[in-house]
Amino acid sequence: MKIVGVRAAKAALSEYLELAQTERVIVTHHGKPVALLVGLQGYDLEDVVTASDTAFWKRIEARRKPPTVSAEADRHALGAPQRKGARRTRTKHHPEAGKAPRSRAE
Repeated sequence: MKIVGVRAAKAALSEYLELAQTERVIVTHHGKPVALLVGLQGYDLEDVVTASDTAFWKRIEARRKPPTVSAEADRHALGAPQRKGARRTRTKHHPEAGKAPRSRAE
C-alpha cells in the first residue's frame, strides 16, 4: 500500500493510476486520508457502478432476509396439530423457594 500527498498525486497522476492496478494508493491532504485509488483494470464499467451503488446492496440485503413465519403458521404448513392452552413460562429460582415459611416470632 502506497501513501501519497495530494500535490504529489496530482503531479504524477498517471504513475499512481498505473500503480493502483497492482496495489492500493491512499491520497492524503495534510496527513489525513482523502481518497483511495484502487485499480479497476479488467472490470466492466457496469459491474463497477453496480458494486459501488449502496441502494443496490440494500435491495440485495433485503431480498436475502428470509420472511418471518410464526410457529403456528409453520405447524399449519407441516400439518402438525395445533397447540392447545397457554404456554408455560419459566420463573427464576428464588433463594427462599422450597423453604418452610418463617414464623412471625423469628
